[in-house]
Amino acid sequence: MVIRRRSGRTVELSTVWVGKNAKPRRPRTKGSSSAQKMDENEKDAVKRLARLLNCNCAYGDLLLTPKYDEEGYVRLGEWARENLREGESWEDAMVRAAEREGRLYLERVKRELKKRGVECWYILITSDMDGETGERVRVHHHLVIPRVSFEAAARLWKLGTVDYQVLKDQEDYTALAVYLCRQVRRRPDAKKWTSSRNLKRPVVSTRWAKAGEELRPERGTVLVDRNQWEPGKPQYIRFVEKPLPSERQEAERRENFRTRQRAHAARGNQMENPTGGGDGP
Repeated sequence: MVIRRRSGRTVELSTVWVGKNAKPRRPRTKGSSSAQKMDENEKDAVKRLARLLNCNCAYGDLLLTPKYDEEGYVRLGEWARENLREGESWEDAMVRAAEREGRLYLERVKRELKKRGVECWYILITSDMDGETGERVRVHHHLVIPRVSFEAAARLWKLGTVDYQVLKDQEDYTALAVYLCRQVRRRPDAKKWTSSRNLKRPVVSTRWAKAGEELRPERGTVLVDRNQWEPGKPQYIRFVEKPLPSERQEAERRENFRTRQRAHAARGNQMENPTGGGDGP
């Protein structure tokens, strides 16, 4: 069987073998996942998060990174100490405390967006790990929300500072999904992110696969990723639809505008400090 998932402009095709005497899966025991299964779950989590991002994100949406200062970190520790569960590690208790503060922050963001007439959707990740090195770092958050002024979002965070990035105009946000999932420490049976219920979801359809069929990109699309095709083996392929001429022109117009803004700012800096030196003699 071939499963087709469309997430925004990104389309995935994969094959699944369904036997005639297929039996339902046995109930799994919590915490019993093997290392191999956890690796598979990690890859699957990236795909699932990428689908949500591709369905909902667009140019101008925000990736916020709320961080905790010393006072905020002390507040987290006090809550974690008071609510430490039996057998729970201190690191997990701090993550749970941060998840609570993340939810409270989201409530404030929702109210702000409602005042502006913007429907709030979100994807929230709580991290205490450096995704590049795997080393432990101070717990912090990554939050994807609709476009809103950064100043308003930063003002609502009471426990430290907020960094931000404006999402680019692109068809496939898989690279962002990879980055976000790498920030999350692997904990058995723990969710990597929380998200709102009003997120758009992929459109899924199925068809029977032909014998020996090799999955190929659809007409008018660009291939992004695929595994090596071997007859009789599971296949996976991902491709994106080419933007319409009008959409491409609009994207180019926005990029040209940003380039002119950067050039104007650079000229302004040169006029303020033409010598590039200090205050002079």
